[in-house]
Amino acid sequence: MFPMPWSPSCPAGEVIAAEGYGYADVNRQITVDPQRTLFRVGSTSKLFTWTAVMQLLERKKLDLHAEVTEYLNFQIPARLEYGGGQPAPEPITLKHLMTHTAGFEDRVTGLFSLSEEQLLPLDEHVRVHLPARVFPPG
Repeated sequence: MFPMPWSPSCPAGEVIAAEGYGYADVNRQITVDPQRTLFRVGSTSKLFTWTAVMQLLERKKLDLHAEVTEYLNFQIPARLEYGGGQPAPEPITLKHLMTHTAGFEDRVTGLFSLSEEQLLPLDEHVRVHLPARVFPPG
């Protein structure tokens, strides 16, 4: 039995198990190599994010209904990109972000980097590539 990653017997950052199952390339019958095969985590990461958010909510370190800019080191524009004189929409909350109802445009361009040199830290990436607000939150 492997020690749990958070137990004192397993230092942070230490790999406790690395196994490969199935094929990395089915057509060529190349098996998964846990050291070299890359899998995109995609929507699976949402599960971990929600769990962490809910744990912080239980500890009263986050508020799902607070304006999300309270937790950011940059501002989200308080207007809709194509609002044409409409009043400012309500602020975006953590709940809006977590339920995909913040009203941001949906774009795919720039989601992947082809080289390590093109990678930006997450906070910088979000500031540089902030999607436009196209719908009111909710």
